[in-house]
Amino acid sequence: MFKNLRLSTLVLLGAATLLVAGAALVIVAIQTSKNVSVVETSWKEYQVNRSEKARLESVLRASIGYGGMIHEFKNFILRQDASRIDLVQEHTGGARAVISQYSSLGTTAAEAVALQDILKVLEKYEAALFLARDLVGEGRSPEEVDAVVQFDDGPALRGLDILRREVETQLRVGDIEAGKGRIAATLRAEIGFGGMIHEFKNFVLRQDVALVETIRAKIKSAAAAIDSYQALGPTEAEKLALEDIRGMLDAYELALHKSEKLALEGRSASEIDAAVKVDDELALRGLAVIDKEIAYQAEESSREVTRSLARATNLLGIATWGTIVLVFVVTVTLSWTMRSMVIVPIQHMTHLMTRLATDRLDVKVPATRQKNEIGEMARALEVFRENAIKRRVAEAEIRLMTLKDGLTGVANRKRFDVRLHEIVQLCRRMDITAALLMIDLDGFKAVNDTLGHHAGDEVLKVAANRMLHVTREVDIVARLGGDEFAIILLGMDSPEDAEIPARRLIEDIERVTVVGDVEVKISASVGIRMLSPDDEDIDLIMRQADAAMYSVKRAGRGHYAFFGQKPLVEDSHEKLTAGLPQG
Repeated sequence: MFKNLRLSTLVLLGAATLLVAGAALVIVAIQTSKNVSVVETSWKEYQVNRSEKARLESVLRASIGYGGMIHEFKNFILRQDASRIDLVQEHTGGARAVISQYSSLGTTAAEAVALQDILKVLEKYEAALFLARDLVGEGRSPEEVDAVVQFDDGPALRGLDILRREVETQLRVGDIEAGKGRIAATLRAEIGFGGMIHEFKNFVLRQDVALVETIRAKIKSAAAAIDSYQALGPTEAEKLALEDIRGMLDAYELALHKSEKLALEGRSASEIDAAVKVDDELALRGLAVIDKEIAYQAEESSREVTRSLARATNLLGIATWGTIVLVFVVTVTLSWTMRSMVIVPIQHMTHLMTRLATDRLDVKVPATRQKNEIGEMARALEVFRENAIKRRVAEAEIRLMTLKDGLTGVANRKRFDVRLHEIVQLCRRMDITAALLMIDLDGFKAVNDTLGHHAGDEVLKVAANRMLHVTREVDIVARLGGDEFAIILLGMDSPEDAEIPARRLIEDIERVTVVGDVEVKISASVGIRMLSPDDEDIDLIMRQADAAMYSVKRAGRGHYAFFGQKPLVEDSHEKLTAGLPQG
């Protein structure tokens, strides 16, 4: 009965008992209801705006983008001002520190790869900086220096895009989407590394007209980001900052137009740069102001949660003592009801918020069936928890997909390399033996040539399934590429133990495969390399297994051979043509 009772109804019941107590309880109930709603909303907003990964991603873009490493690096080449070397190194060091902090937060597989790619590109820029310094010292022109030190920024740009996608995926809290912080990050992306300033400096250095449309598109996208930010209701400080940034974009658009004309006149990069130089100070200050405002607003959300909880607790205390003075019975009843319906649930929800914020998803959210404010908060928390669980499961599935061959479903080359290394270590540690089978499908090329790649894919799937059929769950079946497979057999005490599955494999592969209405017959050449406790060199093991397999192919195919032994193939004429379609 009381579980689903709303606070306003509870107040009316108290007022009917005692007018003064009822009036006091009405005020308390209204304020408490507001505070409960503020706690729910503010907490969700805080989770979005206070995300450490989101903040670090934005800081990383600032360190290497507009006003950062790439900006000063290009300016050094153009203006050959030695003081900019220290600025480039300072921003590069800052970016490295940000990457280190990001890694310490715990990363997904995609984030880890992205951070490594960005770090590698930063290392290239560090090397390019010193090379550019030496070339400038030799009196080389900006064009000559740029031609020597330029390289592909693609890995870092892809890495930043991956970080953005990962952060935006993680920032979805209930029904509140990412706001100013994400738009600011988008703005930095459009004008920073890989964005407007990067391509503009490249155009001045290289006079490549193909870059002009790219630069204009980046300026347009940056302006759209500013419009989106303004739509969220900026503060006065943010409005001024956005005006400064928009003014910078307008200045660069004019500079681009002027640069095109000067490039057509054959002017040098230094001359063009001197003629179109734009003062970036106001825009950089504007970006810094926006960062500070976003941080302040996130902290304000945190403080609002604390204030709301404090107000709710204080109001309940006042109501309790006031009611004790007026009517003891009413006081006891209302105190018990308020505590059970508001204080304890809020404290419980706060505890759950803390656990969920630390990614502890094994919690049970109570009160989701209640038809009141607590129930609404509980349902919002449950949605957040379910989304986090789905994200974790999806990330696990993605990691698993990277270890499987997309066509056949068996292990891929990456997974095979890891397992082979583990098996070799196991053999050494446990003093046991195993067997490595390298398999090549004979006649597969003929299937592709005569029936097409779709038929070839079907044959590969059937062959992989047959390999799984003749192996055990503890064994490893992998597709290394094309029609080349490998199997690791565990617990093979002698070569004779490995011969049995090898023969079964060859026999199963040679069975007719029906593709559509056409019968196809292929065979398999198998090279076997026994793994012993003395093995260490993985590459040598692979080469020896390959050598055994190729000895079978040279001898006639469709059989097996151990490394160092002559293949047992007598008459192979039929198996040389085994891959041709029959029927």
